[in-house]
Amino acid sequence: MLKRALEDLDSEVNAYRKLSGMLDEQFQTARQLDTASLARVSDAIAREVSRLERGQRDLSQRLAAANAQVRRLPAARSRLAQLALEKRCAELKRLATQCKALTLRNGQLLACQHDTMQRLLLGERHTYAPG
Repeated sequence: MLKRALEDLDSEVNAYRKLSGMLDEQFQTARQLDTASLARVSDAIAREVSRLERGQRDLSQRLAAANAQVRRLPAARSRLAQLALEKRCAELKRLATQCKALTLRNGQLLACQHDTMQRLLLGERHTYAPG
C-alpha cells in the first residue's frame, strides 16, 4: 500500500508539472493572440484538470491507508517512509500552488485582452454617452 501511494504521488507530481507547462503554453499563446492554438491548449488543460480531479478522492484514500501502514512499521522504517511521503506531498503542494498562480495570471491576461477588444470593437461607453 505504501509503495502504491508513493507511486501515485509521483504520478500526481508529474501531472502537475505537465499542467504547469500547459499553463505556460496557454499564457504564451494568449500573448500571441493565436485563438486557434489557445482553444486547443485550453481544451487540453480542461481535460487534464478533470483527470486530476477524478483521481483526487482515490489518492486521498490511498494516502490515508499508507499513513496507517507507516504507523505499524518499526520506528526507523516508519520515519523513512514518513519522510518519503512528506517530501512528495510537499512537492505536490508546491506545484498545485504554482498552477493556481499561473491560472490566475492567465485569467488576468485573458480578461485584459477581452476588455481591450471590447473597447476597440464597441468603443468606450462613457466617451459617446449623451450629455
